[in-house]
Amino acid sequence: MRPAQPGRNSRDSDPRAVLLQLTTFSASLLQQRGLEDLLWHIARQVGEVFGFEDCVVYLVEGEGLVQYAAHGVKSPAMRQIKNRLVVPLGKGIVGCVAATGVAERVAETRNDPRYIPDEVEGRSELAVPISYGGSVIGVLDSESSVPNGFSEEDEAAFQLIATLAAPRIASAIAERGLHRAEAELHRVEALQVERERQHHTERLESLGQLAGGIAHDFNNLLTAILGNVALAREEVQTAEVAAMLDDAAFACDRARSLTKQLLTFASGGAPVRNVGDLGALLVEEATAAARGTSLAVRFEFHDEPLRASFDREQIRQVVRHLVLNAAEAQPAGGPLAIEARRIRDGEVRQIEVRWRDEGPGVPEHLHARIFDPYFSTKLDGSGLGLSSSFWVARRHGGVLELDPKVTRGACFVLRLPAASEARPVAPTFVDQPVGRLRILLLDDDAAVRHVVVRMLTSLGHEAIAVADGVSCVRELAQMQAAGRVCDLALLDLTLPGGMDGLETLAALREIAPSLPAVVVSGYHDEGVLADPQRHGFVSRLEKPFTSAALQVALVEAISATRRKLDS
Repeated sequence: MRPAQPGRNSRDSDPRAVLLQLTTFSASLLQQRGLEDLLWHIARQVGEVFGFEDCVVYLVEGEGLVQYAAHGVKSPAMRQIKNRLVVPLGKGIVGCVAATGVAERVAETRNDPRYIPDEVEGRSELAVPISYGGSVIGVLDSESSVPNGFSEEDEAAFQLIATLAAPRIASAIAERGLHRAEAELHRVEALQVERERQHHTERLESLGQLAGGIAHDFNNLLTAILGNVALAREEVQTAEVAAMLDDAAFACDRARSLTKQLLTFASGGAPVRNVGDLGALLVEEATAAARGTSLAVRFEFHDEPLRASFDREQIRQVVRHLVLNAAEAQPAGGPLAIEARRIRDGEVRQIEVRWRDEGPGVPEHLHARIFDPYFSTKLDGSGLGLSSSFWVARRHGGVLELDPKVTRGACFVLRLPAASEARPVAPTFVDQPVGRLRILLLDDDAAVRHVVVRMLTSLGHEAIAVADGVSCVRELAQMQAAGRVCDLALLDLTLPGGMDGLETLAALREIAPSLPAVVVSGYHDEGVLADPQRHGFVSRLEKPFTSAALQVALVEAISATRRKLDS
């Protein structure tokens, strides 16, 4: 406690002065904005304006009283409480006042066993309840350094102060509760959105694995069909049969396009990213995709150049899908604004592109489904355009999402890593034909083995086909023992059980370290097809393929190997 001031004495007993002080105090309560500001103001006013040595404002919280603001020895610095106490209800003098709702004026604290000494032992204490709506919401407490330090007039003034302050304190408590409730609601809503997003992503990943498996098997079938159709086309003599085979080949190409979308959607398919001007690609591809539609495409680039790290062909596909999506949403014509800018998300630099049309928009109940595979609101839609675009963005380290805040039309937002995340790609070499090759072929599908052997034979090469990795290694060892040179290996990447293509390549290299190998797959997995050189292959071949594509891959592989040896 502070030393007692002479006469109690700093509190003016003139009724008019007291009334003026109370009027000023009451008006000042309305000027305090938050609960803490209000409580500190009350404590300071009681001490400085009304002349009490000490004042502590308690609030009832749960089962106890919490010290919130103070004036005097309990507050050694501005807006600080030394050793903040929590007093149980019914304990101590203030706890009893809170429990009973009755003010207490204790003349000598040493004679009251309920007294709880604080920083400095007070000799007398005055505590009055702060009540509102029939409930005690706090306690206004003061201690004096001398016995019998408070009069009946002091108690009456204290009660009046508490009465004036109670409505404002109750209002501030309610405001605090509202703010806390709003903050908790926002937290719960954000958590729910994140959970739904995670659930949606997990569901798409599961569907992606299924789609990838289907596409892989389908590509094996297409390889056999397309290869045999192409071989038959070379042998046929009649124009009518040739036309039918051409139609079959065209149908295979359409099916190949469909499986390519499946593979883009499926797990895998790592992009081959290069630094490029995303803005130039947007203008080129969006303009081309809008031809033949009634769209009025407008570009708004806030930063140029928009250098990003992306796979050109995959992002072309995304742009095409989003433009066509806007055209289908506005069959009678309408605007499509494509807006792009550089943004920063923490330490990550990104390019943000927004596609906004003025069509009917996406109903709220469909927001969570628009990126699902095979989901489409159009009768003739495949439902793979947005799904594959979603996964292209994701595997680029970016995101494609629908902006839920846009209610007029639809607004899709694409974010991609900026140029700093790019890396160069190894150059492709295609030279003149390399003559007759002896090729070791590994594929678990019998139909694929048969047609590829026919294709290789028609190209003038010798083919030895095996169905599993162990047989492949054994065949190469026997060729080496017999003095027969193997010029190249064609290795299927995905094999059920046993050794996969990568493991087989490692075993082959132990026998023939310089053996060039081409990775063959109908399923992009772990980025091997995206970057075959990093995984030990010299080239790649995607199923389904034609004889011409097969020959290009062989020439590329042999040429790259020779260049490496020459260097």
